[in-house]
Amino acid sequence: MLSERRENQRTKIARNIILNADRITPQLCQIRNISMTGVYVELPINILRCDMPVKLVVTVSAGKENNAGKGKIVHWPARVARVTEEGAGLELEDLGVDAMGAVLGLLYPN
Repeated sequence: MLSERRENQRTKIARNIILNADRITPQLCQIRNISMTGVYVELPINILRCDMPVKLVVTVSAGKENNAGKGKIVHWPARVARVTEEGAGLELEDLGVDAMGAVLGLLYPN
């Protein structure tokens, strides 16, 4: 049996997001787990294919100093790394400061 080797530890979460890709209707899906470099999303209907570029639309807290209690929309560019019957593993790409902050906020909520 092959053991899985990862550079970054995955954290289980359940977070609704929107997945956008060219020529596909935006899909409401759920993040099942996240790491510093990727996410696994569950999709109701999986029409993704490997190496397909996608963009995740994530709502995160705007922070205590600005608009307490309001959400902020962050976009995560990604690429499909693997496809399963239930969803897809996505590799995050070129995250800006806000996007990386959102990833860190989900990985380390406090």
